[in-house]
Amino acid sequence: MIRHVLSLAVVVLAAGCASVGDGPGGASLPDAGSAAARHYAARCGACHAAPHPRRLSYPAWNTILPLMERRMRERGLPALGDVERTEILAYLRAHAR
Repeated sequence: MIRHVLSLAVVVLAAGCASVGDGPGGASLPDAGSAAARHYAARCGACHAAPHPRRLSYPAWNTILPLMERRMRERGLPALGDVERTEILAYLRAHAR
């Protein structure tokens, strides 16, 4: 299980090397003007470029988010609030692969 989570983390971090506007096929983030997209880009882009939601399936995002939250705490960044976490996960669910 740990190996699987670490593999997913590597994929997400590698995908994060693309700019926020570079999704599959060069598409920008879906619903880019929405509050959810802005929160996703701001919070998930605090340490690396926010990967396009279609880069992973929703179950993969749901596994990665707690890992990224731990990394945020390790770096002294503010934790995601419950509402913010729910909004980001809903955004990812709606736009995941």
